[in-house]
Amino acid sequence: MRTPTLALRHPEATRERLVAMANEIPGARTGLKIAALLLALEGQRPSWIVAVLGCTRMSLNRWMHGMNAEGVGSLIPKPRPG
Repeated sequence: MRTPTLALRHPEATRERLVAMANEIPGARTGLKIAALLLALEGQRPSWIVAVLGCTRMSLNRWMHGMNAEGVGSLIPKPRPG
């Protein structure tokens, strides 16, 4: 097997840390939704998508149902009360 020439080696480069940052940075969560939907379009299994992106299967279901019902408008964050 060939050794990859491009790899993340910094100790902070973990899935947990990057997912936490996506939850902290405004707009990054929308990027995760888009990435999940792109992976679904490519035919990736939902269980693989949630494992790689660190989201829940229920979130992925909501995103996919929202896209099927509303199109890309479903990706725009709605104002939340409070």
